[in-house]
Amino acid sequence: MNTPARPSLPSAANQADSLALVALYRSTGGANWHVNTNWLTGPLISWSGVVMISGRVAGLNLGGRNLSGELPPEIGELTELVFLYLPSNDLHGTIPSEIGRLTKLTELRLQHNRLTGRLPDSLAGLQALTHLYLSRNRLINLGAGFGTLASLEVAWLNDNLLGGTLPTNIGGLVALREWHLGNNLYSRLPPEIGQLSALEFLDLHDNSFSGSFPAEFGNLSSLQHLDAGDNKLTGLPAEIGGLSALKVLRLDDNRLSGAIPPQLGQLLNLEYLTLRRNELEGTVPPELGNLKQLTYLDLGANRLGGPLPPELGALSALRVLDVRGNYLSGPIPGQFGQLASVRVMDLSRNFFTTIPPEFGALTTLQSLDLHQNLIETLPEGLGGMSGLTSLNLFNNQLTGAIPGSLGDLDNLSELDLSMNRLDGPLPPELGRLERLSELNLEHNRITGPIPSEYGDMPQLRILLLNNNELSGGIPSELGMLPQIRYINLGDNQLSGPIPDSLGNAAKLSGLDLGTNNLTGGLPSSLGSLSQLRSLEVFYNADLSGPIPETFLNLSMSNFRFNFTSLCLPPTESMRDWAFAMGPAFDGPGGPGEVTGVECETATTIEPERPAIAVTLESPYPNPAKGEARLRYSLSEPGPVVLSLYDILGRRLMAIEQGHHSSGSYETSLRTADLSAGMCVVHLEAAGQRLSRILVVSR
Repeated sequence: MNTPARPSLPSAANQADSLALVALYRSTGGANWHVNTNWLTGPLISWSGVVMISGRVAGLNLGGRNLSGELPPEIGELTELVFLYLPSNDLHGTIPSEIGRLTKLTELRLQHNRLTGRLPDSLAGLQALTHLYLSRNRLINLGAGFGTLASLEVAWLNDNLLGGTLPTNIGGLVALREWHLGNNLYSRLPPEIGQLSALEFLDLHDNSFSGSFPAEFGNLSSLQHLDAGDNKLTGLPAEIGGLSALKVLRLDDNRLSGAIPPQLGQLLNLEYLTLRRNELEGTVPPELGNLKQLTYLDLGANRLGGPLPPELGALSALRVLDVRGNYLSGPIPGQFGQLASVRVMDLSRNFFTTIPPEFGALTTLQSLDLHQNLIETLPEGLGGMSGLTSLNLFNNQLTGAIPGSLGDLDNLSELDLSMNRLDGPLPPELGRLERLSELNLEHNRITGPIPSEYGDMPQLRILLLNNNELSGGIPSELGMLPQIRYINLGDNQLSGPIPDSLGNAAKLSGLDLGTNNLTGGLPSSLGSLSQLRSLEVFYNADLSGPIPETFLNLSMSNFRFNFTSLCLPPTESMRDWAFAMGPAFDGPGGPGEVTGVECETATTIEPERPAIAVTLESPYPNPAKGEARLRYSLSEPGPVVLSLYDILGRRLMAIEQGHHSSGSYETSLRTADLSAGMCVVHLEAAGQRLSRILVVSR
């Protein structure tokens, strides 16, 4: 029987080392490695990834080479090994206990594999080990040997399945400076963790730690970075104020309750503090104003109440202040105008009542979010915040006119003052905001015309002025906005025609002009808006005439023109276009209904005679409440039938009928007994049938 040939092993190399590497090659599919240059063929010193010193293997670097299989026990024969790098492969199974024989090993990198089980207790033999990387595996237990690694300085154990309680012998890790334990299953912190006097970096995020930090935590005098976010911790002991070297403290997404310990104000080196999404109550301690190095403070999504302490205005290095989603109340302290470095301030979803005029001094502030508070006035000084890019004050109790000084915010890209009680005219000064991309003033009580200057904003993408009391015409200058995507002017008192110039807004995808007093027809120029997907002009009773055939170029998902006198030209192409839109075609007949929407065309009874002139004016007032007046005229005498139909084409009543002389007629229609909504007035005379929309209101 033939036996496989033994690989040629050079005598200059230690035979045990050579056999160990051959075992590794065979157990991890060496033939399929991405790089296996000279393995089993050339001299051992030429094998790719092998580092030799004085004839012994001192280092092995095979990271990311597609090693697939289990680590062989022969790995323990590499007794001169100083570093073992096998990360980012497909190693599975357990770490062999023989690895404990590598007594000279200083770095072990096995991260990003599929290793399982517990760390072998023989790990205690690695007393020279300083760096251990085992993250992104499926390990379930650290074992007893881990806590004895007295030389260990860096340990990456994150993203495993480690659970239960940390070993109580972890106090033996006297040299440990950096420990990553995030994204595991641990549930309890032992008090022995307080013995890690050299620890500078500790990441415990996304575990299941519960209860409180042990008081011994306060002994970690070297700790600079602590991340225990995304756990189930409930208590924050006062001893945490003893972490005098701490720079980063992350305790977000826990179950911390009670008051914020004022001892946090003793962490004079702290630069980053987040307690976001907990159950903290009480007031914000004024002692936090002592943290002169603090650049980031997030207390959002808790149950904190009362006023913000003015002492926070002394945080001269603060760049981000976030207290959104609490029960904080009262005026915002004027001292906050001294936050000379602040870039982002989110005070939204609280009960603040006043913006101090001192905010005008915050020239570095870029984003100010105060939405959903109880703020009543906008101070004139806001125009001094020259660096501001976003100002959000929607859903407050703002009254009075919008200050024209907001037009001085040259860097502003987003302005939202919607859902307030603002009145008075729109300030034309806002047209100076050349960087503004979104202007939202909807749901206020703003009156007067839309300033033509609003067509001068070259970056404006969204313009929301709906649900106000605006009057006058739509400025033709709005069609000159090169970046505009969406315009909503609905629910106002705008009148006059829709300007042809809107057809120049090439990027417009949505246009809402519903519920106004617009007249005339739809401009054919709108058919050139290739990106238009939504057009709403409903509840404009005097908007009339045929839908332009240029609309055949549009692929709209929403076209609402009910409660108007617009009609569909009776051509096959327009009819097919309307049918293809389905429910998106929402006219007088309802969504998807094309029948009855087509334009009426006059026909002559006697071809050889000129058609008799018949006119039917729009009802007035329209909408009608109680009574509507109807006017029509005939150029020659003849029979007349004046009727009222619902939008489904069912006849409701005969208003007038009989033989009429030529001339003009006016009659009244009692609407008090009619249901609110849209009706259609039909006039039949001289072989013609004319229709006008009537809106009945209550």
